[in-house]
Amino acid sequence: MAAPTSYLVIEEVHLCMLNILDDILAYLNEHDIPYVLSGGSALGAIRHRGFIPWDDDIDLAIPREGYNEFLKNYKPTNKDYSVISVYDSDNSDISYMRVVDEKTASSNRYLNINNGIFVDVFPIDHLPDSSFGQHMACYRMKYLDFLRNSTRRIEYKKADGMVRNTMKRAFAFGLRNKKIGYYANKMNKLALKTNEKNKDSHTVSLYVVQGINKLRENNTVETYTTDRQKAMFEGREVYVPGEKYLVKIYGPDYMEIPRKHKTHGKFYIINDKDTGLSWRDALEQLNDQDEMEESNNEEDNQA
Repeated sequence: MAAPTSYLVIEEVHLCMLNILDDILAYLNEHDIPYVLSGGSALGAIRHRGFIPWDDDIDLAIPREGYNEFLKNYKPTNKDYSVISVYDSDNSDISYMRVVDEKTASSNRYLNINNGIFVDVFPIDHLPDSSFGQHMACYRMKYLDFLRNSTRRIEYKKADGMVRNTMKRAFAFGLRNKKIGYYANKMNKLALKTNEKNKDSHTVSLYVVQGINKLRENNTVETYTTDRQKAMFEGREVYVPGEKYLVKIYGPDYMEIPRKHKTHGKFYIINDKDTGLSWRDALEQLNDQDEMEESNNEEDNQA
């Protein structure tokens, strides 16, 4: 049998993610654990009644108490699915929960990411109600997220420039003795501590990903709970946050299709276990192909 040499097309990725989502939702609904789709998944549910056509991930968020219960007790019903979190591995590079299809692997030239198609599940944590407290909490998490990314960086984008990449390399060198999971664990502990300290506040957020989203997902408790609304996602009834959520993240024109489409890149390849070729070897082959394509494109642009 030939070794895996091609990426899955986006429709195949979507189908795989939907199967993972169905398994997660079955557990959440059976155990009455409240949740919402978040980020682009929430936007897709409202604007497209499903996936944003170019989107290649699904995000869910669960209030911390329900999240802890889900993390502790959820067992995928599909033998090909596994759960990744800081509690399952000392070397997990994420501070939240990820359900992964192990039949697939991922290709990323810039980060040491070693899983395939997935659905992310984030905890919703309490934060200070004051603007000052929220900004300080954000800075703490963003700093740890920067260090986390430094430990898993394997290549640098030319577009970021020489000065910026030199600084990144210097940080990566200084952190070379830290495991990838070291700062993910610190981020998780910070989120738990912050949530407990502010458990009576009226402000909550997907705090563990504030390194990416900053303060945009800081909302009232009700936005993610009593004000959440039903929507359809590829024929499935799901919950999304209250109406103000999408306006806060994407602006008042969130129903308009943007000109630029953001994706995570060519992440997913078939993991054919019968070939005798490890997914890491297959990944290297595909990255070599990417480098060759980029080189050819640069030559064409110069011609």
